[in-house]
Amino acid sequence: MADWHRILDILNLPDEPAVLVGAPRGDSAVVQSLLEVRPSARITILGVVLPDTAQWGSAPVVAPGELSSAVATGSVDAILLDHAMDHIVIDALSRHEGLGPKQSGGGEYSPWARALRAYWRAGDLEEVAAPFFVGLMKDCQSALRRSGKIVIHHRIVGSDLIAGQPMDLYAEYIQLARRWVKTSSLLLREAPLDSFDPQWWLCLESGS
Repeated sequence: MADWHRILDILNLPDEPAVLVGAPRGDSAVVQSLLEVRPSARITILGVVLPDTAQWGSAPVVAPGELSSAVATGSVDAILLDHAMDHIVIDALSRHEGLGPKQSGGGEYSPWARALRAYWRAGDLEEVAAPFFVGLMKDCQSALRRSGKIVIHHRIVGSDLIAGQPMDLYAEYIQLARRWVKTSSLLLREAPLDSFDPQWWLCLESGS
């Protein structure tokens, strides 16, 4: 949680910021930190990570494909994606394969876990996941205010590895995101986060 407090200090958010949050659980460190630092923050949930909405009160949930129409252009001060990259990639593969949303259970033999490993080992994962990620970032970019930033964080969670995430992929999600942004037509550039490990953190801002 201390890391997110430091990140929020760097972002220098207004007193009542509008923030789009993608996190796997409603009690995640990013949400707790945000509400401690900015108790009046107006939070919208990015539904790609299927959080427990009971933990979020009345915060609206927006599906990735509805982001551009549900969130006004230039209305968000920050977009915080905490441990969301693996969910974004799985969502891309699940949509491509027609598997539906990821469900709990099934472990390494679940359909999404099998698809993830198969695409990664065949070298086809980026062909499917990169366009989905870039499309999501394009919508996020449109939602940002001029001074807004997107912060993407990933970390090792043992239960994800048990559930079938390949370790060599799991540790590279931020590097993949960084490359996908650089090789896209997105008007986003990386903003430095001094003292934060670039293996696990990526901050983006408008490059226009």
